[in-house]
Formats: sequence, structure tokens, C-alpha cells
Amino acid sequence: MNFKLFLFELFIVLVTKSPVYEAVICGGGVVRPGNACCGNVGYYSGTNTCCGGVVRPGNACCGNVGYYSGTNTCCGGVVRPGNACCGNVGYYSGTNTCCGGVVRVGGKC
Repeated sequence: MNFKLFLFELFIVLVTKSPVYEAVICGGGVVRPGNACCGNVGYYSGTNTCCGGVVRPGNACCGNVGYYSGTNTCCGGVVRPGNACCGNVGYYSGTNTCCGGVVRVGGKC
């Protein structure tokens, strides 16, 4: 058995015996903990995302910034609270509406 294969198998055994159960092979053939690669870095896509080649917290990117799309949105390249954009302003479409670039309370303009 060659040495690289032995080290790989040893690493897999160690990873599966730890609380971390997933591993990926990222650039250069290096095994990393995680289920996705961001360049040469492994990460868990359930809690992080890859923005501009850097692992960031969140599930979506706004430029190079990570954010959680369940509570925020990306408007004009800036993370804003809400689930929709009205121009560069974030708002919640369930309680508000966008009328001619202005956020109004309710569903009618």
C-alpha cells in the first residue's frame, strides 16, 4: 500500500470516528472536513456559503458578503432585512408592497 493511500484511509477513519462525518477532496487532492469546497477549503454548506472564494456564514452571497436569505435579501449589492427589494430598500412582501419605488404598508399601492 502506498503511503498517500494509507494516510487518506487513516484520515477517513479519524473523520468518521469524530463528530464530523463528512469530508471532501478540494483542490490539490487534499481531504478537508465539510461537504463542499471553496477553492482549497472545505466547508459545511448547511451553515456557510462560498462568496468570492472565501467561506462566509449564510446560505447566499451579496457580492462577497454571506447572508441568510430567510431573514435578509440583497438589494443593490447591500444586505438588507426583508425578503424583497424596492429599489435599494429591503422589505417584507407579506406585510408591505413596493409602489413606484416606495415601500407602503399593506398589499395595495
